[in-house]
Amino acid sequence: MRGEFIGVWTETWREIWNPLIDQEGVPDDIFSELYREVTVALKEPSADDAADLVISDAIQLREAFEHALVLAGIEIDLTRCNEVFDGSGAVSLDSPVHRRATLETALAMLIGDPTRVKETLTGAISELVEKPEKRAEVLERARESIINNPLRSREAFELTRSNDFAGERALITFLEHAYGICDDLGGDPLSNLYFNLLDTFIAKFSLRYDLRRPCTLCPTLPGIFASLVRELNGLGRVDRNVSKRLKDFQEAFQDFGTCQRL
Repeated sequence: MRGEFIGVWTETWREIWNPLIDQEGVPDDIFSELYREVTVALKEPSADDAADLVISDAIQLREAFEHALVLAGIEIDLTRCNEVFDGSGAVSLDSPVHRRATLETALAMLIGDPTRVKETLTGAISELVEKPEKRAEVLERARESIINNPLRSREAFELTRSNDFAGERALITFLEHAYGICDDLGGDPLSNLYFNLLDTFIAKFSLRYDLRRPCTLCPTLPGIFASLVRELNGLGRVDRNVSKRLKDFQEAFQDFGTCQRL
């Protein structure tokens, strides 16, 4: 990943974002907008992360509870179901682990068998995770709860890591759009400062991009070739024919270098 932003993303906090906000008049909600934009560039959550989102979401937590009873074949009136769920206090807990344990205890009051409780709750959560519309729904609520809180937005933005991004292209799109956010919130002084910080960052870390006005990141020719070779190497790991052709190419290139020195 040499020459790419994704390989040095963690350095941007010190080199770009901290100097950017260390100015008078920068709006308090700048990270709300930056985090809103950065979420577009992130990967879809893994199955485990998606399950934690279900458990952390009050609406889907209740859905999982009710569906676990259905999977267990337990018929119970809605009033009793709500009474047990609300009485468990699971929604008031912060940790997904504690929420789940509390929910299992509540379900055990209605189902009885602890093993069956675990199986049905796991099944109910998995069904929610596997439905694209439910995944999108819970992910949007989780992100909006962060975006609507400037302090949480700043923390979430700072904790974003390179492997959270969907790829280099997604990250580049975010960095280009961040210019517009700075311009909207702080006008020319803030957007120009961002542009200059980004340009300095590219030079400092020898990234294979040219930065052009207003804020477009254009790959250099060496950067394009490096990206192509990396993608071919990745393909070679799963395709023996491609792997053989790459090996032949590398050997031929090494022979060419040897001839040049003779």
